[in-house]
Amino acid sequence: MSIILKQATHLCVEEIRLQGAYYTSEENILKLINPFFLEDLENEFEAAKDDLTKLHKLHNKISNLEFLDPACGGEIFLLITYICLLELKNKIMM
Repeated sequence: MSIILKQATHLCVEEIRLQGAYYTSEENILKLINPFFLEDLENEFEAAKDDLTKLHKLHNKISNLEFLDPACGGEIFLLITYICLLELKNKIMM
């Protein structure tokens, strides 16, 4: 995660913590989303990065993903997932 996004995430987590809400740590969220879908998307990106058509398809695929916070908690799961996908989309757009 980029430094700016890490700082923003940290601020959000601190705000959630100050409100007394329980949250899943970023480390544990990444343990879940990396093997579940993020590693596959990263591999697709690596395979497609020299092919504009494949990059366009991957961009559309990412844009159409939907997620549900399994804990229905403080939304940190969704925030971390969104940030990771946003960073991947930024790589595609470069």
